Amino acid sequence: MEPSPSPSPGPTAGNDPVFTDFHGNEYKVDGEAGRSYNLISAPGVSVNAHFQAVPRDSVFTPTGITDTTMGSLHVRICGAFDLQLDVAAGAANCSRAGRAVPCAVAANASGVQFTRDESLCSLDTMDCAWVSEAEMTEEAETLRTRDDIVRLGMTRLHLAVPNVAKLQLARDLVVSDAHTTSCGAFALWPAAKRACDEVAAHQAAGAARYSNSTAEKWLTILRKHKPHPDARHYPFTHVTIRSLGYEQREVHGLLGQRAIDPPRPPPGAAIAAARGAEQASSAGHGAHRALVSPTGSYASTQGEGYIEGSYTDYEVPELHHHAFRFGRLGC
Repeated sequence: MEPSPSPSPGPTAGNDPVFTDFHGNEYKVDGEAGRSYNLISAPGVSVNAHFQAVPRDSVFTPTGITDTTMGSLHVRICGAFDLQLDVAAGAANCSRAGRAVPCAVAANASGVQFTRDESLCSLDTMDCAWVSEAEMTEEAETLRTRDDIVRLGMTRLHLAVPNVAKLQLARDLVVSDAHTTSCGAFALWPAAKRACDEVAAHQAAGAARYSNSTAEKWLTILRKHKPHPDARHYPFTHVTIRSLGYEQREVHGLLGQRAIDPPRPPPGAAIAAARGAEQASSAGHGAHRALVSPTGSYASTQGEGYIEGSYTDYEVPELHHHAFRFGRLGC
């Protein structure tokens, strides 16, 4: 059975974990910091995520990063290999039969397509683009010596398992830096200097932080050029399903159960469930928070109204353990 592509970009989980299903419905699963949960469970592949707390100085309100995010990820591909994306280092580590092996070698040996790209920005244009690992390898020496190239620390891994799944695992980053950026440092790059001056004027005018997305983009590029030693970096991850080679009944997990042909939530179901969770929180029975998404659709805080059972049913004892109540993995 060939995988059927989902509507672009596909079911996804990320930011302050907000999940988007096949139909575009949004639901929220905060989970609990320090615990790991299954996102996708199918006969041939499983994906787990470790949930982590958002430090106070890394809160990023435009995308709702305020409570928890997904950190390191672990993927098990039956008959092939395991892959762990280390969120702190941004590295992908693979193993077969319990032994470490380069991911490219493991992928080639098992017929899995594995590629990686990274977001690079130019001070000459103040624009960014995704550059493949192959291109970066070819231009490695040039990239090391060019001072106008800014590496944001944002990477994407692409996995294509024939007749099983096409997945994208992404590492994102929030930079916390209270130091003032010196625009004189960008005199060699007119576009960067102009951007820096505009950001400075925007801040001097007393504009609210995050009120200008372009200014925020420029500020990130400028700060990442030569980060201050005291700058803090908070990495987190996203998972996107490009396609799955199964019927919906064969796939489960916090994201997987709504990735192919999920039932539409009954009108008001999520609202009632989230209100009940909020009441439970006020009574001291759980940490839940009601939220209305930017699109106006109501999103629950622990998947209420969208997932089968409770979010705790998807917890796994360790990131690399893939057995849980609704597990579908066949290996």
